[in-house]
Amino acid sequence: MVAARATSGFVVGIDISDAMVAQARRRIAAMVRAGRVELRQAGVSRIPYPDGRFDKALAVNTYQFWPAPEDDLRELRRVLRPGGLLALGLRVRDPERPARYNRIASSEEQLGEIAQTVARAGFEQVGTRRERVRHQTAVVLLARKP
Repeated sequence: MVAARATSGFVVGIDISDAMVAQARRRIAAMVRAGRVELRQAGVSRIPYPDGRFDKALAVNTYQFWPAPEDDLRELRRVLRPGGLLALGLRVRDPERPARYNRIASSEEQLGEIAQTVARAGFEQVGTRRERVRHQTAVVLLARKP
């Protein structure tokens, strides 16, 4: 979806799962062939790109699974250029939804803790935006590399 919306530039996707990378390659094969997208098997703890390579970094509904969130945020900070934008998409806990829905959702307290962790990892201008997406509330935590 990101590659389809990006009208210019280059999009890189990483996932720790070989199966997910293979699935993504099949779905966007034309964009990969055209050189608009690169997909690699990698985890957030070791991003296989040089310092300052990217203008933006996006992670959606994955933060909860990161092995060492503060260190992993520092790794994202490393690959961002000065002024680069970090966007973390997070699901907000909804008391009216079943437990299986909420298992990867964050409480208000956890959202605050995540924002603090982002700041400790060296990001600035940490803030959030809330949006209703298909009958659920999503939070996008935004921050910049100084």
